Amino acid sequence: MKSIAWYVLKDKIFKLEEKISLLKNFLYQTKEHILELEDRHTTSSRKDDLKKYAKWLNRKILILKLRKVKNEHTNS
Repeated sequence: MKSIAWYVLKDKIFKLEEKISLLKNFLYQTKEHILELEDRHTTSSRKDDLKKYAKWLNRKILILKLRKVKNEHTNS
C-alpha cells in the first residue's frame, strides 16, 4: 500500500513540476514578446503593438487551456 501512495505522490509532483515549467516558459515568452514590441516601437504606434500583444497573449492562453484539457482527458 505504501508503494502505491508513493507512485501517486510522485505522479502528482511530476504534474506540478510540468505545470510550473509551462508557466515559466509562458512568462519568459511573454517577456521576450514585450521586449520585441518595445524594439519595434519606433516603426509602429503603441496602440497597434498592444493589440498585437493582446492577440498573441490570447493565443498562448488558449494553447495552455487546450493542453490542460488534453492532459485531463488522457489522465481519465
